[in-house]
Amino acid sequence: MTSISHTKRMDYLGTVRGRLGWLATPTLLLFGTGGLAYGGVSSQTSITQVNNDYLFFAPGSSLNPLGFSSGSYSDTRVGWTAGAGAEWMFMPNWSAKLEYLYYDLGSVSYALGALVTTASYSSGAFAVITPQVSTHFNGHIVRAGLNYHFNWGAPAPIVAKY
Repeated sequence: MTSISHTKRMDYLGTVRGRLGWLATPTLLLFGTGGLAYGGVSSQTSITQVNNDYLFFAPGSSLNPLGFSSGSYSDTRVGWTAGAGAEWMFMPNWSAKLEYLYYDLGSVSYALGALVTTASYSSGAFAVITPQVSTHFNGHIVRAGLNYHFNWGAPAPIVAKY
């Protein structure tokens, strides 16, 4: 019997993106976005193997009953992101935004420790297996937001004119 446990997680995700849009109405912007994505990722895998095949070996043989192997990966990965969205200016200086992003930080592979099976009988047979794990770090994000536009570059209002 073999039991495998695998977990992967992302501790943080950041993006540096550009945005290109089309003004569908004077208050509605439809846009596409894309650029660099980066994130702190980790993955852990463990394998527990219980050997109950001793009945198939010759009398007087012994098979080690338990094998265990584990491995992990942790790093900051860099990849890409792309998405689309809409931003609606519902009041002067206020807008609401809805956007979708797909990110891909690539695949990683890492080796686990060796699983060793030994049997003591006339030939002294044994087997060594070194498991390899591959995992992919990607995902989907949907965000909604409320924005205030400061318009610092706009000309000041005229208060009095002479």
